[in-house]
Amino acid sequence: MAEYVAAYDGLQKEWIGDVIGGPVDYGLYRLAWFYRSQGYLNVVFRSDRKTTERGEVISVNIDEGKSYRLGKIRITGAKLFTADSIRAMLPLREGDIADGEAIDEWLNEDLRNLYHDQGYLNYYAEQEHQFRVESQRGSAEVVDINVRIDERPQYRIDTIEFQGKTSIPKSELSRAMLLREGDIFSEKQLDDSIVELNKLGFSLDKQKDVGVSEDHARETVTIKIILDKQGRANESFNRSTSKRSWYP
Repeated sequence: MAEYVAAYDGLQKEWIGDVIGGPVDYGLYRLAWFYRSQGYLNVVFRSDRKTTERGEVISVNIDEGKSYRLGKIRITGAKLFTADSIRAMLPLREGDIADGEAIDEWLNEDLRNLYHDQGYLNYYAEQEHQFRVESQRGSAEVVDINVRIDERPQYRIDTIEFQGKTSIPKSELSRAMLLREGDIFSEKQLDDSIVELNKLGFSLDKQKDVGVSEDHARETVTIKIILDKQGRANESFNRSTSKRSWYP
């Protein structure tokens, strides 16, 4: 807990988006995910704060619950990838400690990135846990996980816009892009395109100078790139990035 609270000072440099709460809230968030990584999938924290003569006193009651091992994983709804290939992305095997943090990263980061690279920007994965006791493992507590994937529509690129002053011709800027209008949107190819544009002398920060706005009705995206060597942020077009919630 002390380690996580101390890490809060550097959070602003690493965290994308708003930082909610303060050092203690962040420490509890990290501590909850540490518990989940050890198989305590139902851990519950209850915190209380009060002011005394010594200052603020924070008490935390932890209900750990049970530690679970991984059972069966069933995957439904996926069409782009097979259930077997998706399952193979998770290094955990049946009987391992049910590392909730690794499972969350598998579905909400690794698999999400694969879908985003194929234009499925609204991909969604939902987990349902089923707890049971397996007598074959000495009455071990086991969790089976049902994963339902909703791929949702695939997006293509409608327009690519360059904004800001530059002496470089638009044709040269377009050649540096690995994406073209009409292509299926790929987040990785967009990131690689920014690398190529920076080779032309820019200092583009993809979090500040690149915006992706979605047209849900047409299932297209518009990419806007702000060509500003000083890297000023354009808040109107900042890319919205899905983030893990603070509490599991």
